Amino acid sequence: MYTSMPFYSYKDVITSAFFEDGITSICNYALLSCENLVSAFLPSTLEKIDYSAFKGCTSLSFVSLSNNIKSIDDSAFSQCTSLVSVILPEGTETIGENAFSGCTALESVTVPQTVNKVGVEAFSDTPFLKEFDGDMIIFGFALYAYNGGESSVTVPDGITSVTDEAFIFHMNLEKVILPDTLVSISRNAFLGCHAMGSVIIPESVSEIGDHSLGYYCNNGYSGSFEKVSSFSIIGKNGSAAEAYASENSLKFTALDI
Repeated sequence: MYTSMPFYSYKDVITSAFFEDGITSICNYALLSCENLVSAFLPSTLEKIDYSAFKGCTSLSFVSLSNNIKSIDDSAFSQCTSLVSVILPEGTETIGENAFSGCTALESVTVPQTVNKVGVEAFSDTPFLKEFDGDMIIFGFALYAYNGGESSVTVPDGITSVTDEAFIFHMNLEKVILPDTLVSISRNAFLGCHAMGSVIIPESVSEIGDHSLGYYCNNGYSGSFEKVSSFSIIGKNGSAAEAYASENSLKFTALDI
């Protein structure tokens, strides 16, 4: 792995980057703000692109991604304003927070079915998101965002993660049905869903993020976190649902009594 910011002193003169085979990850800030970088050729052995590795490479228009890529970390390609198209290979599992945020020319992204986790605002401020017409934006097995206005929502079978802020501030949402395939509910996933008085958490869920259920902001869309009055978590004894309820002093109702 390259050491942090190894090329920063050359950031104004680098126009192309070639990484040799054998490298498995590109480190944090590796090519941060190399504004004249046009192309990056990544090795077939590459598995991970770390935090802000190509952030602010405003001339970057071509990047070849290895078929072995598993993870695109937070802000990895943020603010790459010349990037128009990205193909994430089959086998990619994680797209981090703000991974492609601010890529204002990004119109096309191929996201494989192997993706199971997508961070908040991974594609914010990109034209790519405008192509989605339905209520739900789903990448692989990850529910990235809900844009509908229904009071009752069923999350499709097969979804394994509800990402950060996926349902945030949907204040008229009263009921959500979660599938038995679900593994994680990320932080703030249902923050501000005042009308939802309870939720059944499947036993398959092993991870529930901070303030993901039973909370709202005291100033509507900002301010400190407050608990939704009388909110109830329903789930199996000994489950992640019970642990979340206990840690947050929320009412818990066991399904197996």
